[in-house]
Amino acid sequence: QDVFELHTNSQAPALQCDPYSQDEDLAPAKKKSNRGRNKPQDDHNTVKCISSGSFKILVGQTPASIKRQQWSEFCKFFKMDQLTLAETLLAADVEKRLSMLKEF
Repeated sequence: QDVFELHTNSQAPALQCDPYSQDEDLAPAKKKSNRGRNKPQDDHNTVKCISSGSFKILVGQTPASIKRQQWSEFCKFFKMDQLTLAETLLAADVEKRLSMLKEF
């Protein structure tokens, strides 16, 4: 009777409740302290241009034509076509790649 006649099964009690509040006093994650000696790491990928007399050395800016030339020489040295050598290098571990580079 209460449900149908007095409509006590409505959403009115839910609307009168306070919304769920989260604790605001939760501390944020602690930052890592900067104590001690932190050695700054070298950035080997920085583009540099070193001038020496009439020469310019471009570090980190190897032209695409030279990259292709070196890759073709690398393929000829190991007597493989480019795709096979690329697949071999991708499948090899770091030690194998280094040994191949040292052989070249």
